[in-house]
Amino acid sequence: MRLAMIKSLFSKHIEEWRLMENSLNDDTLWYFLSNESVEPESRMSLIMDIVSRKPLCCTDDEFSFKYFQKEIGEGCHPDYLWRKIQHVYRTLWNWSLNPEIYHKVGYLICANYPQSVLPTLTLLYYGTRGLEHVALNEFLDKLIAESQSSNFPEFLERYRHQINISFYRTQTMGMGTFPFDKYKTIWRDGGISPPVPDLGQEVLP
Repeated sequence: MRLAMIKSLFSKHIEEWRLMENSLNDDTLWYFLSNESVEPESRMSLIMDIVSRKPLCCTDDEFSFKYFQKEIGEGCHPDYLWRKIQHVYRTLWNWSLNPEIYHKVGYLICANYPQSVLPTLTLLYYGTRGLEHVALNEFLDKLIAESQSSNFPEFLERYRHQINISFYRTQTMGMGTFPFDKYKTIWRDGGISPPVPDLGQEVLP
């Protein structure tokens, strides 16, 4: 993605852009939202791709830039588009602050359900806008149930993720948030199913 080109469209909001960027550079938040290691300077692209609803099959690195450029060219004020960016970011951030939502969304991302990270986050964001807490939880519970009713190999892998998350929460008496950053790093580097993180490690706030 031509992230610098998008950034130039919102130069008026550069300080807030940097705050968002710095927040996403915290691996605790990043690995809650993603399964992939991404360079810090590129992580804002996830927010832009959600706003633009970039399709999974799209290979155009300039897709999101072209979306913003087209919107502005057709008379959409940059401040309006910036508010959309803010709303996506704040929604994801708020999910990370609510333990119940955090663990459900984190599981779905970890399990790549219903699809890989970008389409899943896009579905969760646009599919839950305006939902109150109870309805949001019901939406997530439905997806989690669906994720474990698919083909057998995927079921086992997803069930293992859920067991690890549930076990961690039980061991910390619901006081800790599951460290997706450590979990996914162990998983990626080990090349085998991720073990439950060492409960002797510092519990993330």
